[in-house]
Amino acid sequence: MRATITIALGYDHVAFADKVGKARQRAAVLRDRPAHNGAPVDDLSAEAIHVLGARGECAVYRYLSPVKWNHLRENVSGLADLEDWIDVKTRAKNWHSLIVQKDDPAEWAYILADASDHPYYRLVGWCWGYEAKRQEYWSDPVGNRAAYFVKPDNDVLKSVADLIPILRGRQNDL
Repeated sequence: MRATITIALGYDHVAFADKVGKARQRAAVLRDRPAHNGAPVDDLSAEAIHVLGARGECAVYRYLSPVKWNHLRENVSGLADLEDWIDVKTRAKNWHSLIVQKDDPAEWAYILADASDHPYYRLVGWCWGYEAKRQEYWSDPVGNRAAYFVKPDNDVLKSVADLIPILRGRQNDL
């Protein structure tokens, strides 16, 4: 059975992640970046998604540190959340799946973070993009948002602890 990891975000972590999420939404509006994959277009809902994502990234950042967090880059489009190959997918409910988009890089690692018990974030597991991009995971459960959906109990997800030696090895190769 895969071990999950729980990370508690303190007030300062939450406040910082919230600033990051709000800054991302402001940048998206200023750069006229459209919402993708059927995401909400109204400012308040879009900002909430950015904030949720930044909080999950903060939890993973705290667990994997030292690691580079690309939190306030001018243009985050096409950029991994951590380093240049780790993306965090934060979900609001514990039964929500890890979602990998069709055009997401297959060589990146994707981490599922569960935010349902905020300020405690459960790092459910991770997999490589090519592992998530299997036809059996392709779905469009709400219409107009087809993607690969890997359920949180799927065996393809490995413990986030298993990602640390890979991360350290890549950092040492630099």
